[in-house]
Amino acid sequence: VLLNLHDMIMRASGIVGRNSLFVLYESRLDQDSDGYWPKVRQFLEFTFSIQTAGYASWATALNLKGRQSEVAAIVARGRRRLDSQRRYLQPYTKEWPTGTYGLPRTNTGCPVAAGARGRTGVRRHDTDDDDAN
Repeated sequence: VLLNLHDMIMRASGIVGRNSLFVLYESRLDQDSDGYWPKVRQFLEFTFSIQTAGYASWATALNLKGRQSEVAAIVARGRRRLDSQRRYLQPYTKEWPTGTYGLPRTNTGCPVAAGARGRTGVRRHDTDDDDAN
């Protein structure tokens, strides 16, 4: 089940056709509704938590059976697979990726014909975490 869920998210499984399970789910949501982001976040948190719990259970079972030498490989495998999923899903989340961004400014100012006025300044947009600050 653990490996199949990963394949379904990564669209490597024929169980849900040739699309990712997340892409199928996301395509059925109203992207303009207030509930869009909470539903996307809930789906992603749910699928990642199930997989994390699966790898933890696998490692625990190996420990209980006295096969501790295999645990590190299972943990590394889980991290690799979850990281590849995170990278695959990042474009679908439609949020700003982490990093610093800037808007270019013209050398000569705003076009006079457009009647536009330009201002300069700085605005910080916190993309580090879910906190408002």
